[in-house]
Amino acid sequence: MTMVHTKAITRVTPYCPLAIQHQDIQAIDGIEHLPNEILVMIFSLLCQRSDLLCVMLVCKRWANNTVSLLWRCRAAHANNRLVWETLAKSRQFFEYCSIVKHVRVNSNVTDDQVLPHAIKFDITNLTLDDCRLSETGLAALLQNPTSLRTFDLGGDNNTEMYIRTIAYRCIALQSLNIRHCEASLQSLSTLTKSCKYLKHAWFFECS
Repeated sequence: MTMVHTKAITRVTPYCPLAIQHQDIQAIDGIEHLPNEILVMIFSLLCQRSDLLCVMLVCKRWANNTVSLLWRCRAAHANNRLVWETLAKSRQFFEYCSIVKHVRVNSNVTDDQVLPHAIKFDITNLTLDDCRLSETGLAALLQNPTSLRTFDLGGDNNTEMYIRTIAYRCIALQSLNIRHCEASLQSLSTLTKSCKYLKHAWFFECS
């Protein structure tokens, strides 16, 4: 059996070409030293909202890097009164309206809930399900004409008005999904002419 003295290895290692090549590499000691970009990348791999909530409770820095992921989740914007009441509060821990990218509006949401804070929205995905918003309420959600990319409309009685509003205010729209609605050729023609970046249009059980 060959015996190798560990001190000999220690003496030889600094003169090894491979060791010299890696002398400039700095190891990160502890997760607290990771840059924010890496943390966000790691946290984005968490699929469950409950896991993201646990991460937010670790420290203020982790919370700042997690809140945008949590509020961008589709499930986080399911329409319930608590979400809209949080958005309407004057004092908030985070600027939630600037974080929200996907808004789902159903029959439980009214103009009174949307109008107080809608001007801060910069949404990319809007879903209307049996929506009761007026033209004023919908327009308030669409302050930025270049932000909305996807519009999903389903089961609404005000289809014509919603399509016209989208056509006039969302020139960068790329994807359109309409289901269980009555839409005229005139309104759809106006939409396609105004939204020149439209790449996808899907209609299901429409008349």
